[in-house]
Amino acid sequence: MEGKFTTGNVREAWQGLNAMMGREQRPAHIKCTDPTSFAEQLNTFYSRFDSVHPLRTETPSTLSPSHTSITVEKNKMVHFLSKVNPRKSSGPDNLHGRILKECASELGDVMTQFFQLLLDSGFVPRTWKESTIIPIPKITKAMAPKDYRPVALTSVLCKCMEWMICDLLTCSVADKLDPLQFAYKAKRGVEDACLTLLDTVTKNMDHTHSCSGFYSWIFPQLLIQSTRTPYLTASRNYRSTQHWLNGLEIFYRTDHSM
Repeated sequence: MEGKFTTGNVREAWQGLNAMMGREQRPAHIKCTDPTSFAEQLNTFYSRFDSVHPLRTETPSTLSPSHTSITVEKNKMVHFLSKVNPRKSSGPDNLHGRILKECASELGDVMTQFFQLLLDSGFVPRTWKESTIIPIPKITKAMAPKDYRPVALTSVLCKCMEWMICDLLTCSVADKLDPLQFAYKAKRGVEDACLTLLDTVTKNMDHTHSCSGFYSWIFPQLLIQSTRTPYLTASRNYRSTQHWLNGLEIFYRTDHSM
């Protein structure tokens, strides 16, 4: 068991722990008498927001090869094909990830030319725009559509193209990103944002011996807007906090005499 954790095989390690603890995973099965009617119910339930905010369809513009600034490289193509998870299910095109992963070197030249042709022409295959929705039961006895979680299966090859374009765009704008941006960045998360904020507050309190100095670089109006949440407004101290922020004034001294 320790060897599986050390080698990074977390899946088999957890399976071994569940077997040692006597935990049997019982997969929930979908029970329906009329599959067509059940699929229509799920379709109506999942697309209920599309009727409120319908998507606008626009005719794509025709681009010439000279307008594109993205060049597909073979080594990058082979790299992203080899990163495909073979355990992932295939999309509507029925192209399995195991084939792309095992044949990454052989498909490098063909896929490089194919992806470059798509980028130059501004065309996206119709199959890449389709997805297969798999309803996964949230509970053991799922009865209503709300008891199912929709999982969309899209083309694995389309995901490879998305990874490649995202990598190119990220590299081109890396020097323009805010250093304090933690969302949508690799190896960044909520923990990093909380630690950065805590470090800033702690350093400020060490210098001023008060928490009031922490607000010297934050606009009071922004704090007022950020505290208008149902959880904070129900607090007893919400009114006093709002009153204190509304009357908060900051003065700057240029002389250092006491």
